[in-house]
Amino acid sequence: MRTRVITLLVILFSFKANAQYYAISLEDYSLKQPIRDFKIHEFIDLRFDQSCIGMVQAGIRSKKMPADFESNFFEAFDTFLTHNTVLKQEPLPVILKVNKFIISERIETTKQYATASIALEFLAKKDSGYVKLAEVSSYVQTSSGVDVTNHHEENIVKALEECLLKFAAVNIPEKIRTAEIISADHLRVNSYYQLSQFNLPI
Repeated sequence: MRTRVITLLVILFSFKANAQYYAISLEDYSLKQPIRDFKIHEFIDLRFDQSCIGMVQAGIRSKKMPADFESNFFEAFDTFLTHNTVLKQEPLPVILKVNKFIISERIETTKQYATASIALEFLAKKDSGYVKLAEVSSYVQTSSGVDVTNHHEENIVKALEECLLKFAAVNIPEKIRTAEIISADHLRVNSYYQLSQFNLPI
């Protein structure tokens, strides 16, 4: 019976980890606290590498391969947020900039580690420009003595939860009233990284 279970797991993993990408899906996951006060009006992807969301070391042989959502990045992210939204009558339309969204794995002696690192920026339209409402980030790490590739979905959801909780703590009406108006040019700037020859994104 045990051999049959192991065989089924190997078949399932082989299906998920195809020849090109390891598929990530958030379909079976949800936020502990749904989004209530805003809706994503515009989604801006400013990740430096948009070809995938990171690298994993999958299976018994720890095969290195890129990982990405089963659907495209925008569709997967937008669907997850939409399914976890319970809106008020007049939610605030928000512009969401994704400055960083990376998962990774590493192996150290007898342990394996899976991480998710996410950096988001929330903005709103004001007059002829925009205001920055919040810039938040989160880093989540889990470990195990065996393969950790199946930890990534939970890590992503936890990192997103932490980012959204930080944004929920912002006094949005006060921010809109007092924040400096910035131009549309800022919408295309990745403000998470302070780039120099000694500090490049990973």
